[in-house]
Amino acid sequence: MPVVDGSRGRVGVPPGFKVGIQPGFCVPLVVGKFKVAHFQYSNKLLNSIKPDLFPVKVFFVNIPTYCILMLTFVTAGAPQGAVPTLDGRIVGGRNASISDYPYQVSLQFYGYHFCGGSIISSTWVLTAAHCTESIDMNSFTVRAGSSSVVSGGQVLNVLRILIHPQYDRLNIDYDISLVELASPIDNSDAHAISLPSPGSGPIAGATCTISGWGNIEEGGGAPTTLQVVEVPVVSQDDCRLAYGGSSVTDRMFCAGVLGVGGKDSCQGDSGGPAVVGGNLVGIVSWGYGCARPDYPGIYTNVANLRSWIKEQIGI
Repeated sequence: MPVVDGSRGRVGVPPGFKVGIQPGFCVPLVVGKFKVAHFQYSNKLLNSIKPDLFPVKVFFVNIPTYCILMLTFVTAGAPQGAVPTLDGRIVGGRNASISDYPYQVSLQFYGYHFCGGSIISSTWVLTAAHCTESIDMNSFTVRAGSSSVVSGGQVLNVLRILIHPQYDRLNIDYDISLVELASPIDNSDAHAISLPSPGSGPIAGATCTISGWGNIEEGGGAPTTLQVVEVPVVSQDDCRLAYGGSSVTDRMFCAGVLGVGGKDSCQGDSGGPAVVGGNLVGIVSWGYGCARPDYPGIYTNVANLRSWIKEQIGI
């Protein structure tokens, strides 16, 4: 499910390709609660892309109620081995070693990174629903135990995917998914992270550690090495003030440097971990742009969905 800039639903585009909008089709200026301008599209616009069409250079995207767009993948003309245009890193972060963040994994589509995830047991990964809602498991793998998104570690096939039944693609609510691996993780640099107790969401002001292989900036490229950044948790009141009260539900929380910006998750980080005190408190979900001063990143609140995880897999 490739996403073009805009709001998180942050997935990557194959190296050597750029995404374009074919003229002649309607382009909405406002979709739901999201403003769309300068051809920057949110997950809400593009989450109906079928991943089995991903390798095709031209295809239609059906956007219920709103519009039909035509996207084209065109070669970027970059030399072999060059950094892909829309596949980068955390904004404002630094290089990281997987040994320090052994729970981090890369979800890959035909070998290309598109989302992050977190190991919660030897056979289960927690990620965002918008990363997995239409994925073809035959083309979906998980790379664990490597700082590099393109090599090393252990690559595992996927057995099944469990998406929260109340997942709402328009509001990106209940944005949580469980991925069962076809074989256990067996790598010294890959370990499960602890989950929070039910209802024990992060406290405003707590330091939240975000990691992944998302963009260095909106539309920017970056190295393939794992990145990490620390941002404070934003109060629910301030989060709702920034985005509008009805946009931020109890299954969400904000983290970022409000009023300053410069540090955030971005495209390619979706589904990845947000960690406080050694517990996986959040999943990278969505937001307006990346690292904007007035719009902190929004994360799925794992504690408030903890009971669902327990019911599904007993963890």
